Amino acid sequence: MSQKNKHKSKRDLEGFASLAHDHWKQYRPKLYQYLKKKGVLYDQLFEAGRQASEYLFKAQQEPGFNLAMDYHPAREVALRTWILLPDVNDETDEPERVIPD
Repeated sequence: MSQKNKHKSKRDLEGFASLAHDHWKQYRPKLYQYLKKKGVLYDQLFEAGRQASEYLFKAQQEPGFNLAMDYHPAREVALRTWILLPDVNDETDEPERVIPD
């Protein structure tokens, strides 16, 4: 069974996915509208939230992880990687170029 269109509205989102919704809507309006038009916005938000949560969970399972010292930096990585995507004004229209060794 395909998961496409499983998540239909902001009510279905929680945690990281809800943060992504608000951030993408304000700071990535083109991406937000594109995904919405394609009918996959909420699925993509849910997936971003799932990946961020999974990363944070796995980080906490690492030997030596100290909840008091390591949680916030790990959360910051999760947020910057999957949730708080760069402002659309920080992006260029040019594709990334691979720099040869």
